[in-house]
Amino acid sequence: VVEADTSTSLSGTHSGGGDAADGAHHDGAPFEDLGLAVDGDLNAGGIAADALGATQMSAAQSIESCKVNLMSMSHKDKLAFFENHPQCQYLNQCEAMLEPTNTSSQVKVLQNSFLFRYSEEIRYSHMAMIAQLPSKLFVAAWQAAPSAGNETRMRLGVEGLDQQHLLISHSRDEAGVMWSSPQKVPLRNQGSLWSPVLHVDRRGMLWLFYSESVGCRKAVPCKNCPYPPCELKDTSALCHMDPKLWVPGGDIKVVTSVGDPVRNAWSPARTLLAQSEHGGIPKVISNSVTVLATGEWLLPYWREQAKSAIPDDGCVRSSETNTSECILKDGGPCMTGAEESAGVLRSDDEGATWKAYGAVTSVYTSLIEGSLVELRNSSLFMVFRSTTGCLFSAISLDKGITWKDPVTMAVPNPNSKVQMMKLEPGGELLLAFNNHRPPGTYRGLRACKACRTRLHIALSEDNGDTWRHVHSLD
Repeated sequence: VVEADTSTSLSGTHSGGGDAADGAHHDGAPFEDLGLAVDGDLNAGGIAADALGATQMSAAQSIESCKVNLMSMSHKDKLAFFENHPQCQYLNQCEAMLEPTNTSSQVKVLQNSFLFRYSEEIRYSHMAMIAQLPSKLFVAAWQAAPSAGNETRMRLGVEGLDQQHLLISHSRDEAGVMWSSPQKVPLRNQGSLWSPVLHVDRRGMLWLFYSESVGCRKAVPCKNCPYPPCELKDTSALCHMDPKLWVPGGDIKVVTSVGDPVRNAWSPARTLLAQSEHGGIPKVISNSVTVLATGEWLLPYWREQAKSAIPDDGCVRSSETNTSECILKDGGPCMTGAEESAGVLRSDDEGATWKAYGAVTSVYTSLIEGSLVELRNSSLFMVFRSTTGCLFSAISLDKGITWKDPVTMAVPNPNSKVQMMKLEPGGELLLAFNNHRPPGTYRGLRACKACRTRLHIALSEDNGDTWRHVHSLD
């Protein structure tokens, strides 16, 4: 499933390739259409170019010298920076592009169709997920919401409303040409629902993972800022937005289908990981469950701390002073200071019980929306959305319990979600991604503020070390 916005290869550095390798947010367009693309066979090939080595410096010195705001620098200034700081050369991969070549048109699109278009009732559709049932039919789910109902720009669509829910639809044929009208998933929830993840187990049961907001709302300075982005100071008094919006994530939950999944009947929800655990920070998911060759289930997730958040039932705006008692620097139960990080939820008993592992972090960027595969050498390879202009990746050698430090990839990323999968039987990796850098940056798109377009597909034959462009979906 792809989201349609209506508004040759360079080397990586994770060293995950080969059979003996040891391994080295939610803010989409206001409204989106959802479409389906089914792809055929791929041929492979590519050219690799090695990254420059780092100079002999201590780890602490190297990190400090590379902590600069590359996104705000001109291309000329970046060239000078990397020339004077060779130890930071690996960050130069964020300047890379995966350009189409003469061999790029090797994917045959069998058919494509819309499964849903936004309407007067639904003005926001985001985070789509697809799975195939034992019947060979497809099922898709996504988060959706109506208009905020006011005269601000949020009338077009906004995430975090109380009415944000999950929609589900089923294909009426094996090719995914015709789809049922979306139905609301009947979940008993208090907060917004986020990021449905679908998984079909070996018995044919459909699992629906999601996260639910708990207790924390987005906040803005009480004065002169109806909605973000807003200038925040340590002394800023914080108030609720109008309308009140939930922060992304919260408790990670799961339900399973009862009877035929087409019935849209579900078991009672189970909480797999609560927001209250690990420092009281919201937990979020967005990508597929991976079942390892040895049977373990792994669900990527991350911990996301809102920059400004306040309790749902607190921080009431005074009608006399137009302010509240909540001050940014004081923190609070919705800004606990817990560290943001990424990891996995792992089940060793086919979903009966789950445990959280890993705390992947980077000093250069947040790492969210991880997509995970098991490589041919049994190590795990996870790629992340970032704010640096390119993807990051990390390797685990112990089935997700611990992770090596993340590194940059020579694949552009405009701060948007990607999806990776392993092809069978050869084990090649396929990556769907937005092939451009963030707007306003070198090689970024012009004349748009938050574009996510140029939806392309890349292929890797060496466990993610190198990638080459193989198809442009738009």
